[in-house]
Amino acid sequence: MAITFPDPDVLQYNGIHAAITAAGYSLSQNNGVWVAGGPGSPAENEAAVQAIINGYNLVAELKKLRRLEVKAERTNRYYLQYPPELVVPDEFLEATHRDLFGNVVEMSLDIWASINGSSKTANAGWQKILDIRSAAKTALTSISNSTTKAQVLAVTVNWPA
Repeated sequence: MAITFPDPDVLQYNGIHAAITAAGYSLSQNNGVWVAGGPGSPAENEAAVQAIINGYNLVAELKKLRRLEVKAERTNRYYLQYPPELVVPDEFLEATHRDLFGNVVEMSLDIWASINGSSKTANAGWQKILDIRSAAKTALTSISNSTTKAQVLAVTVNWPA
């Protein structure tokens, strides 16, 4: 019996390999044939790995990866609007907070300026952040609501110009 894949694309994602390894098995290719390794006989190993492959939820992994992509792009766009700046000496900040701190101060000042004026509307900088957030939330909702691989891969984000 040979190892088969309901969706050959599953092999390009790390999740299936991690699931097989976590269960105590391995999957390798030998002369173009997929072979399972593990603690049991070859037939037992193959059956166990095939069961993992058959039960693997590729859509869940794709949703996770796509959400990470959208969130990373959202953060990049925030940073384009509010480039990180250091406003306090390095010794007062942990390394993980250095870039973020200046960004938070600038953003906070724009929020304050937006609500402090007589019009009580977002200024251009803060409105762009709100539009980026809205575009990301719409895409993340679409990703969460997707039930097939094609739906997850079809989600696009309408980022503001």
